[in-house]
Amino acid sequence: MLLVTNPGDSEHVYAPLKHAAWNGWTPTDLIFPSFLFIVGTSMVLSFRKRRELGEGPVALLAHVLKRCVLLYAISLLIVCIPSLLEGQRPPFETIRILGVLPRIALCYLVASPVVMFTRPRTWALLTGALLLGYWVVMTRVPVPDHGAGLLDSKEWNLAAHLDRLMLGQHLGEGGAKAWDPEGILSTVPAVGTTLLGALTGHYLHARRPAVEKTAGMFVGGALLMVLGLWWNHVFPINKSLWSSSYVLFCAGFALETLAFVHFVIDVRGHRGWARPFVIFGASPLTALILSAVGGALLWELHLHEPIYRALFASWASPRNASLAFAIAIVLLWFAVVAILHRKRLFLRL
Repeated sequence: MLLVTNPGDSEHVYAPLKHAAWNGWTPTDLIFPSFLFIVGTSMVLSFRKRRELGEGPVALLAHVLKRCVLLYAISLLIVCIPSLLEGQRPPFETIRILGVLPRIALCYLVASPVVMFTRPRTWALLTGALLLGYWVVMTRVPVPDHGAGLLDSKEWNLAAHLDRLMLGQHLGEGGAKAWDPEGILSTVPAVGTTLLGALTGHYLHARRPAVEKTAGMFVGGALLMVLGLWWNHVFPINKSLWSSSYVLFCAGFALETLAFVHFVIDVRGHRGWARPFVIFGASPLTALILSAVGGALLWELHLHEPIYRALFASWASPRNASLAFAIAIVLLWFAVVAILHRKRLFLRL
């Protein structure tokens, strides 16, 4: 996402590095659900390890609550950074109160007790109920004066209508017909994404040969993607709505990716190539916060444009220059987190 959110020129970006305008998907649209899928997968492994160390349910729930609060606080800090750098009071009256990190926190908060206190079969049944229920609600419950099932409308689908009623001015997309791509109702199926990741974590923990696990994940991922594409015909794949078809399709993609990595690392034993991913993966919040602060500083000090024009736009075509700038930003923050990694300095929640 550092590559996606830091173009040199937002008007000149290759299509795969943009979100789909509405229905449909691009590679960029697969990233966020993969985050949530990973949260679910790691949640299972983490909780079991903590139980083995003697932590009880109360301590585990306190740990979950602490992480959620800190994630949400970090999200608010990132939103407030531009105003703070300008020496102004953040616009709390209209500040966005949901977003990527809040959705991760909410899904983690809801999914955690499910994973702690119920069996995997319940996770699967609950996921199915969430996805089917969301589909029924989005297609059958009418929006006043507009009717039901307006899935092609950004403003007049049920999720956007409820967000305006409940969030008021605190939305991701402004205007009189505002909506939020990480709104309240669409968080419900996002919990399903997290639980599908948890089911994968449970599967990985089972005592069976690594090759068998790889094969099972490949088959499961393919099945989920096919089901998502089938459901797409009546409930379009849509990131902003986090449609049920989107949940299945993206979870399938995440599972296929995990299966490939599992095969290469755990079955074949090829680990060296993954070192950069380990370094970034050990400090994702550090990279996110530094990137947000650094980007805001470049704009506040009026350095973004001259740096981009002098070092990138001067020799490359607009799209290539914009991409080269984004790659340079990724490499810059990789160098920073690599230094922190070497010194064993991590931001832990």
